[in-house]
Amino acid sequence: MTREDRVAEFNIAGGNADVYHEGLLAPQVACFSEELLEFNIALADYVSDPTNENRRKMIKEWADVQVTLSNFAWFFNFNGEEAFTRVADSNMSKLHNGVLERNEDGKIMKGPEYVAPDMGGL
Repeated sequence: MTREDRVAEFNIAGGNADVYHEGLLAPQVACFSEELLEFNIALADYVSDPTNENRRKMIKEWADVQVTLSNFAWFFNFNGEEAFTRVADSNMSKLHNGVLERNEDGKIMKGPEYVAPDMGGL
């Protein structure tokens, strides 16, 4: 069962509606934004004080972000697992001779073998 399957199961059990059945987007965005803020706080806490407790909190908040992010795949009815795979595969095509190249700001550059992800059919 994928993350998106688990999110769908939760939403269906809760009687939530997706975009095609008059579901509201604003609560989805608000929930994601709240979880992202909580993750950023937990991450900062862990980086500044890397205790086991702060690590547990950071991981929990990361998982909350993932759940709310996966909820968008359910809400808009697309295969989030496949979308992730396509982008991850595309990212791997940024390698040039097996190495990631970065610009002066540290941003990863697209190598000559780069292929943009095709999100068609999702």
